Amino acid sequence: MTHLQGRIMHGKGALIGLCLTIALVAEPVKSETSSLSPAADTSLFEPQHDFNFGAQDDLPSGTLGAGAATLRSRLLLRFDLASSLPTNAVIRSASLRMTVTRSPDGGGVNSRFALHRVLRAWGEGQRKGTPPGGAKAASGDATWNARFFPDELWGKPGGEPGIDYSVESSSSERILQTGNYEFEFGPDQLVEMSQWLREPESNFGWMLISQLESEPLTSRRFASREHANPEMRPRLTVEFNSQRTINAPKITGISIGANSVVTVRFMAASGVRYRLEFIDDLILTPWKSATALVQAGTDGELSLLDQSDVVERRFYRVLATE
Repeated sequence: MTHLQGRIMHGKGALIGLCLTIALVAEPVKSETSSLSPAADTSLFEPQHDFNFGAQDDLPSGTLGAGAATLRSRLLLRFDLASSLPTNAVIRSASLRMTVTRSPDGGGVNSRFALHRVLRAWGEGQRKGTPPGGAKAASGDATWNARFFPDELWGKPGGEPGIDYSVESSSSERILQTGNYEFEFGPDQLVEMSQWLREPESNFGWMLISQLESEPLTSRRFASREHANPEMRPRLTVEFNSQRTINAPKITGISIGANSVVTVRFMAASGVRYRLEFIDDLILTPWKSATALVQAGTDGELSLLDQSDVVERRFYRVLATE
């Protein structure tokens, strides 16, 4: 909503006009929902620390079996909000659906998995292989040791909290056996996503980590963006409101005509609705409508008239809204 204020003082044939511009705030319009697929995903795999999983159809996260001690795996995924949502979107809610495709023989150990915001860039890569998957990394691929193989390393192998990923989790979910799981995001995380939308260069996605890495057999396989079944691929659902930016109307003239009718002229934008409002005293006086909302049919000058009895001093503002 925008207000432009004008002040008119008249008496004995004199006319003084003053126009002030007030900050623009666009009102939210329709609510929309967008469903996003990952722009990139891969896994970091400690047993084969120079392997990349960027083209694998399912990705490991969690700890491996007792025979492998408690060697770990962690999953990376990133969504491109800036290419999927309008830049003026206000994010209201978001949830991430992940599908577990496999669990260890015998069911393994159930644990809570948490999404941690990644703080530095990484390379998805295009490697895949037979179970347990992955293949020798190429230059620029993410591995257990490197963000970009072979020279740009994680703070420590697998990622260092506070350096490579946020210590605090963005969302968590208890993962049991195969099936779909929903990660919900709270207000603070919606703010983070809004930052990703406005500043896409700060978006490095999330790292999915089992919160029970001290125990073996927490590992699960999650469908990746390359999975053959599109319904099983990760899916980020975002509900948002769009906003239209309304430029502040430029006042082009204020005049008083016959019978003290006040005319306020300004440059209007097509499709935007305007209303002339007034007060006679700036102290503890509510604004009153001089006109109903009038929609501009085209870009150009528009006039609004106050045909009420004008006192010696009156303050005006033009309200602009969708």
